[in-house]
Amino acid sequence: MANNIFRLTHEYDIGDRSIYFAFDESKIEETAKELAVFLQFKAEDMFDNSICLDHQTIMRFLSLFGAEQLESKPADVAFNTIDMYWDRERSCGEWYKGFFGELDKKYSDKAIIFLKSEAEDNQLMGELD
Repeated sequence: MANNIFRLTHEYDIGDRSIYFAFDESKIEETAKELAVFLQFKAEDMFDNSICLDHQTIMRFLSLFGAEQLESKPADVAFNTIDMYWDRERSCGEWYKGFFGELDKKYSDKAIIFLKSEAEDNQLMGELD
């Protein structure tokens, strides 16, 4: 499978703060969207449920799985949108009860190390305990 192109955004961004990236989802079982939402929930569990991970933080995490940020919005190319507001909201309930636990078993250590490093470097927004 060829690289898929993605747009990472948030419903409540002020202005267009979208990040575009390429990611070959055939290399792992999870999708880019699932990994991004997993990281958001993991940050809420670790720190505080008011935390909102910014696009660059999520991009840095996805890069650990092979995602490559693009310099700009690709011209004349279809892309998949990951909206961190809506995709997180849609993942509450059944997805969280079932799938989050599975992802947490696989990627908890990686996510914890990553998020602690981001917190130490003051790269996170929200209330940290």
